[in-house]
Amino acid sequence: MRRGPNGVTTPTLERGLLEGITRRLVFDIARAIPLPVEERDVAPDELLAADEVFITSTLREIVPVVRIDEQRIGEGFPGPVTEDLLRRFRERIPSFLGWDEGPSLPPWSVPPP
Repeated sequence: MRRGPNGVTTPTLERGLLEGITRRLVFDIARAIPLPVEERDVAPDELLAADEVFITSTLREIVPVVRIDEQRIGEGFPGPVTEDLLRRFRERIPSFLGWDEGPSLPPWSVPPP
């Protein structure tokens, strides 16, 4: 979740989140921007009032959330911070996995242009 210039806020692991590789990599990328990362309890009304909301997933990477129930989040489309994090995430995947750039990469691992 992002609201204003306050950085990225996420619930703590004690709330049942998995300490995943994707989550950790997104934290590293956010901090390098630099964008502060805060782990704390997040109330449902904070999500509804956020400028941007996204979910991290090993399979789906970074998934923008543009609606919760019938309420639009932010402008109703993926926000600039979410898009920037996703772009940077996809740029880091080959080196994170230890692959060399170039034709030896499996075609499914190369992000679209």
